[in-house]
Amino acid sequence: MSFVSQYMKVDLFLRPTAVVIAAASLCSAAIAQCNEWDDVGGGMNGAVNDFVEFEGDLIAVGGFTTAGGTAANRIARWDGQQWHAMGNGTNASVRAVTVYNGDLIIGGQFTVADGLPANRVARWNGTQWLPMGVGFNNNVNALHVHDGDLIAGGSFTHTIDNVTLNYVARWDGLNWGSMDDGFQAFQESAPEINAITSYDDLLIVGGSFGSTTQGVQISGVARWYSDTQSWGSLSPSFLMGTNPSDRVHVLRRYDDFLYIGGEIWFFDLWQNVKNIARWDFGSNSSIPDFGGVEHPTFAAVLDLAEYDGKLIVAGNFFTAGGEPANRLATWDGSDWSAFVANPTVNASIGAVHVYEGDLYIGGTFFENDQNPLNNIGRFRIGSPEIIDQPSNQMVSEGATATFTVQDNFTNSDFQWRKDGVPLSDGGHISGADTQTLVLSNVTQDDFGVYDVLVSNPCGAAGSNPVALSVQSGGPMPTCQGDLDSDGVVGISDLLLLLNNWGTCPD
Repeated sequence: MSFVSQYMKVDLFLRPTAVVIAAASLCSAAIAQCNEWDDVGGGMNGAVNDFVEFEGDLIAVGGFTTAGGTAANRIARWDGQQWHAMGNGTNASVRAVTVYNGDLIIGGQFTVADGLPANRVARWNGTQWLPMGVGFNNNVNALHVHDGDLIAGGSFTHTIDNVTLNYVARWDGLNWGSMDDGFQAFQESAPEINAITSYDDLLIVGGSFGSTTQGVQISGVARWYSDTQSWGSLSPSFLMGTNPSDRVHVLRRYDDFLYIGGEIWFFDLWQNVKNIARWDFGSNSSIPDFGGVEHPTFAAVLDLAEYDGKLIVAGNFFTAGGEPANRLATWDGSDWSAFVANPTVNASIGAVHVYEGDLYIGGTFFENDQNPLNNIGRFRIGSPEIIDQPSNQMVSEGATATFTVQDNFTNSDFQWRKDGVPLSDGGHISGADTQTLVLSNVTQDDFGVYDVLVSNPCGAAGSNPVALSVQSGGPMPTCQGDLDSDGVVGISDLLLLLNNWGTCPD
């Protein structure tokens, strides 16, 4: 039972009053009026490369060593309010993260995790990071679970127990095994796998690579044929292009198409595209150029996500479909537009993820017009929700009483009230329209019930009502119910209560 409900019943501290709970009055404001970007607990001091949800929390990985000011070596856990380290982390950048059989798996450039040798891949057992087999001799860029198997892709190529791993490998629970012969270099570019996804029962990989299977050349994007246990092209005639700098960074299903993003100028033989393409498995063919993204010097699509029914496109670009869009754009299946509240970040957005209804972005940026974003940002829409309620206060006359509330936005409006009447700053009252209400030099006139209305253009939320009780003369009880201030709540306090039962005199 709360302090308010206790003492309103016995009328010991609270005078009879109607506790008015503020009602949220929703308006039909446009989305652009009730959204914001925030820095997610202070952000990171280095790049954020990937996200995943794990056991209800958001996991971020990258090249950072602090998260929200807390030491966190390249991996951190966000519980919705603050960042936490996960063990001692790794000694170098983490590029990919996924969940496999209930375990958190990371891959990247590191060779040590939690002080133990772990060559570019490691598993979290709930308390520490552990290696997974002998690992790899070069970077792991992508991790994905397909049909119960954990698949790793990257720039590694080495032989384990006479098994050669060329840029892609499959975990069998004890060791990493090969998948066909893997891949080879594409033109003069360094071969690598950067993206892995599933499309129905198909396993698709993307990157910068080449291969020839049964006389069919594969480049940039490949599918796994489980019946023959071999890699093949998207179709017999498919070829991504011949530009050595072309590479795929991300694969994503949206609206029954496979979207392929990266640094891509030619796709499906000589079809010109602008860093993003789409493939229709129904017709087994590519869809003609649909606008894409551009930048005057270096353009790339680095990640894709679905949010609010639209495809979110992130990377390094200044236009999408010919319209201004600073590194974050939306595609609704027919039209391009800048994101509803485009972040004015100063560098690439390399990761996008939806967690608990909010859109998170990660990368190497550190600027935003609304709020400073340190390599990570969160976009939220809607009316505020109170996450930390104010608490009851018991103070002596002449002391200071402080009430504080916290909501899930950073640009909300506040209105504190006493006994349902709005307060304003003046005299001994300050902060009446802020998160923290301060009453200095309190008197018996301040005795009452307080609450706060938190609002933005989309709606409002009222806090729980809380009580301010004022002790006149003598020391204030050290705990609720200690009416005779003897340090114990006992029979003497009950007798004191019963002896004073009834209506308080005016």
